Amino acid sequence: INAEYMGMEKNKFEVKRKEEKHKGRFLSYYHYVFDNPATSKEVAWETIVRETSHEPKGAKIIAVAESKKEKSKKLLIIASYRIPIESWILEFPAGANDGENIFACAEREFQEETGYKCELLTTKKESVPATYTDCWKSTDNTIIIRAKVDLDDPVNENPIQKLDPSEQIKVLFVPLQGLTSELLKIAKSNNYQICSTLWGFALGLEFNEMAQSQMWKIMTFYSVAYTHLRAHETLRYLVCRLLL
Repeated sequence: INAEYMGMEKNKFEVKRKEEKHKGRFLSYYHYVFDNPATSKEVAWETIVRETSHEPKGAKIIAVAESKKEKSKKLLIIASYRIPIESWILEFPAGANDGENIFACAEREFQEETGYKCELLTTKKESVPATYTDCWKSTDNTIIIRAKVDLDDPVNENPIQKLDPSEQIKVLFVPLQGLTSELLKIAKSNNYQICSTLWGFALGLEFNEMAQSQMWKIMTFYSVAYTHLRAHETLRYLVCRLLL
């Protein structure tokens, strides 16, 4: 562990009380009051609490859809209409944890939102941490699960969504190569927003491509001469002669 990370617990804030201001069906609004050890003063913080005892609270699914018949491999994403921002937004399929096995939840939510049946590539809960989506104002968290969709499977020939009355979702297939540019193009032409998780994933692919490109530039290959051993010449002298 790096030295700069040691002893961080000494300066943590101590929550003194929580005041519930509003309780909804899924979300509640709280004021947290805590002591700041640096100033010895009380500070209030507004927080949204997701009212569920299930952990993790949800799952996102990153799925690659492949058709060997058509020789295509693309990322499956969705465009959802989100009431809080009053706009469509590009994002990964996702769903809330209702108390079932989180992987069963992911498979079910994926098929309900997209109509496609997927095969999960992540199946061990301990291998995927619960990641917080906006911890500065909310207790909401999710796990991110990898999956694949076989477009040649007969079950995926006629996908049918099973959406809730509050859901509006469109399914899109986008290329992995140049994903950032493709997302920007879709967002601009349709006046869509882009989810930070999806954008971060696209940037990760772009950074990986850049890293591979830089490594290729660093690795310089030299042509090597080929010849036979001369009479009474050892392999050691042959190598030296070729290098000279």
